[in-house]
Amino acid sequence: ILCSYNSLNYLKDTLLNIYEQDYKNIEVIVKDGGSNDGTQELLEKFEKKFEHDKKRLIWKSARDGGIYDAMNKGIRMAQGKLLGIVNSDDFYENTCLENALKKYNSNLPYQIIYGMMRIVNEKGEELAISFNHHRNIRSTMINHPACFVTKALYEKYGCYNTKYRSAADFDFMLKMFEQK
Repeated sequence: ILCSYNSLNYLKDTLLNIYEQDYKNIEVIVKDGGSNDGTQELLEKFEKKFEHDKKRLIWKSARDGGIYDAMNKGIRMAQGKLLGIVNSDDFYENTCLENALKKYNSNLPYQIIYGMMRIVNEKGEELAISFNHHRNIRSTMINHPACFVTKALYEKYGCYNTKYRSAADFDFMLKMFEQK
């Protein structure tokens, strides 16, 4: 799931990154907040590119109530069992999806799989490597863009609380930690 709003300058690179993943059986849901910067035209082009290679790109552009509302709408649109959410300026390592799926156990409906995150500048220079463990969830959030959650978990416990403008993902993870 990829959320965007007037981020055309980054969106093309992020879509290419997802398209070029080593793992190929993917569905990409783009929930755009009604951009007016050419995003919709770019999505139309990528929709054809994905379709040509039997991958799925589904997108919707309409105003929403912010990033967590967009994430929730993307979650509801998704058909897959394991969902990752990236921002329009995030990138996955080439083997990220493949590695997440290696850890995924299809016999367990409620899972959160996460890993480390590299923080790079616009030149591609690595600034930091971040890995926060769920045992420390009360003080440090696991890296959301490097996190995959089963759709069944969202369906059972709900999505992101939109009353939070910048911490709904943290709130969600705290609730999941309490469920263990």
